[in-house]
Amino acid sequence: MLNRCTPRRLRRSYSQLRPQRRRCAELRTEFLCGVAFGRAANQHMRSKGRSTRSPPPAPRVQGRVHPGDVSRIAIVGTGTIGSGWAAVYLAKGYSVTAYVRTQASEDKFYSFLQSAWSKILVRGVASASDTDGWRRVKCVRSLAECVATADYVQESVVEELGLKQRIIQQIDDLAPRHVLIGTSSSFSPRSLVRARATRAPERIATAHPT
Repeated sequence: MLNRCTPRRLRRSYSQLRPQRRRCAELRTEFLCGVAFGRAANQHMRSKGRSTRSPPPAPRVQGRVHPGDVSRIAIVGTGTIGSGWAAVYLAKGYSVTAYVRTQASEDKFYSFLQSAWSKILVRGVASASDTDGWRRVKCVRSLAECVATADYVQESVVEELGLKQRIIQQIDDLAPRHVLIGTSSSFSPRSLVRARATRAPERIATAHPT
């Protein structure tokens, strides 16, 4: 409490805080009213014989992939970013299939992947004893085969809009309708990347490493 013995400077500072103190009191009142309203609502629900607990999780819908069920990853685009994605998924225990058009593309991908895997080991993402973990990846020459049984598709081709649009369109046509498609785009907006996709464009999302 402030009284006549309180220095004038302190009394002046205290008076300047009145608006803030008033607002704090208002917020406290609003909070207490909210708590009281919540309790009253719960009591009302109980009196009506209704449960106040959170509703149970929604049942799993057949034909949709739930996060806990994802096990097969398709990699489309096997450069630096694509190989990085492949290494991370391999380290986390997923089955990874990569689409490569030629033997030269496959050899280049393995080179990128081996380099990415060495960084994974250094950072402790994978077991230090799993030095050949990158070899678990499977390479196929057909895009349709790559995405046919995938639970998730990661596209990481060169950041050229026309190319991305064509690839995303093909993936959208070939991948099961319920499978999520991630596009690794650093500056191309998703609306343009998926512009040619007409089968299920809503399942296409931007997924780019930071």
